[in-house]
Amino acid sequence: MSAVKKRTPGALALLAPAALLLVAALGPAGCSDSTSTCKPPKITCGDKCVDFQTNDENCGRCGRSCGRNGDCVDGRCECQDVQCGAGEVFCDDGECTACVDLSSDPDHCGACENSCGENGTCVSGQCQCDTPNCGSGEVLCPDGECEICAALSVDPANCGECGRMCPAGAECVSGVCHCPEGKVDCHDACADLSVDLDHCGDCGNDCPDNGECVSGVCQCPDGTVNCGDACAALATDPDHCGDCRNDCPDNAECISGVCNCPEGTVDCGNACAELSSDVRHCGDCNTQCDTDIGLCTSGVCSCPGSLVICGNSCRDLTADPSHCGGCGDNCDREEFCVSGNCQCRPGLTLCNGNCVDTTSNDDHCGDCDSPCTGATDLCSEGACVDQCPNNVDNCDPNGESCVPDDAFQTSPLHCGDCNDECNRDEVCVQGGCETFSIGRQCGSCPCADCAGDERCCTYPGDDLVICIRDAPACP
Repeated sequence: MSAVKKRTPGALALLAPAALLLVAALGPAGCSDSTSTCKPPKITCGDKCVDFQTNDENCGRCGRSCGRNGDCVDGRCECQDVQCGAGEVFCDDGECTACVDLSSDPDHCGACENSCGENGTCVSGQCQCDTPNCGSGEVLCPDGECEICAALSVDPANCGECGRMCPAGAECVSGVCHCPEGKVDCHDACADLSVDLDHCGDCGNDCPDNGECVSGVCQCPDGTVNCGDACAALATDPDHCGDCRNDCPDNAECISGVCNCPEGTVDCGNACAELSSDVRHCGDCNTQCDTDIGLCTSGVCSCPGSLVICGNSCRDLTADPSHCGGCGDNCDREEFCVSGNCQCRPGLTLCNGNCVDTTSNDDHCGDCDSPCTGATDLCSEGACVDQCPNNVDNCDPNGESCVPDDAFQTSPLHCGDCNDECNRDEVCVQGGCETFSIGRQCGSCPCADCAGDERCCTYPGDDLVICIRDAPACP
C-alpha cells in the first residue's frame, strides 16, 4: 500500500510545553541558534534555524512534518511504502502514514485520531490520564484526551486561552500570537511570501507540485508548464499531454504531446481498448457488455451458461420477474417467475386472473369464489367472521380484510402496513420492501453474484437464490 500524502497544518504544539516556556523566557538572546544568527538557506522556525529543503519536521515550511516514514527532499515530503504487521493499522503521521498499534500507541489510542497527549498512556485502546499539578500562572488545558498545564501568556498551543493555536513558526507573547519579522500570519503558518510553496506571493497561493516559489512567484523547472496542480512536461505527461488537463486514456503514452494507445488497441476516450475482448468496448467503443459476468468474444457480447443478453445485462429468463421468458417481459407485482412463466408468489392463489391471499381476502376466503357476505363479511385465516380478532388489522377496502399484525413484516401485499404492496423486484423484509436481483448461476448461498451491500437469501417460499440490497436480514 502506498503511503498517503496530504497537507496538514503544522504547529508548535508538537514541541513539549516545557520547552516552549523555556524559549519564551529566554528570548532570542537565550537561543544559541536564534533568528538573528540564521544564515541562508536556513530560516527561523520558533527557536530553531532550519533548512526547508531537507528538514523532516519543517519540510517546505514551519511545522510540516514528514512523520516517521517520510523524508524531506527539495521541500517536499517523500513517503516510504510501509507494510503493517499483525495488530497494526495505517494512520496519518505528518504528511505520510505509519503503522500503529491502536491498543497501546498514546498518539493513536483506540482510533487514529485519538491522542492521549503528553500526560496520558494508552492501555487496551483507552487513554489513562495523569492530571498534573499546575504551577503559578498555569491552567489546565485539554491535550488530546487528557490535560496539560499551560501558561496562556506564552504557550503557542494555548495562546491567550486554551485551544488557541498560533500559526506554525509564531511566538505567543502576552497571550497574543506574533509571527517573526518578515513573515505573514497565513492562519496555518507564519509564511515568507517570497519563498513559501503554500503561500507564494499571497496567503493560500499554492505552487504546483515540483514548482518553486521565487520572489513571490510560482516558477516551474525548465521544460515544464504550470498546469495548476503540477509542473507538467506537455510532451510526455499523460495527464497533461500537449496541453494542460488533456488526460490520455488509461494505458496510453504521451509522445511528443500526442496520446498514443498500445498497438492492437483503440482510443475510446477513457481507455485504450482491445475491441475484440473488452467487455466495456466490445466490437466498438460504444458497445458495453455485462461488466460483472458478461463476455466479449471476437467483438461480440455473450453471457455464460444459459443466461441471455437483455440490453447490456445478462439475465436469467427462467427466473427474472422483469425478464420472464423474454427480455422485457414483466410479471405483475403479485407474481414471480418460474421456469420462464409468471406465477403467483408463494402464499398467494390465482383466482379469476388475480393473485390473492385466501387467508384474508373477503371475495375468496379459504378458496376461490368463496365470498364473505352479510353479518360475517370479513375474512380471517380463511374463514368468514363478523369482526377481526385481536392482533389482526382490518385492511378493507381493496378486498383484503383481516390481516395479522405479524404479516406486515413479510407480506408483499401488506409490507409494513395495510395494502402497501411491494414491486415485482422487491420482497418484504422486516416491514420494508427491499429490491432484489436474481443470483445468477448460483444454486445456494453464498453467491458470488451478491456483492458489496447485497445479502444472499432465498426467495420467500422458494429455493431461488436472490441478492437483496441493503437488507437488514433475509425474509
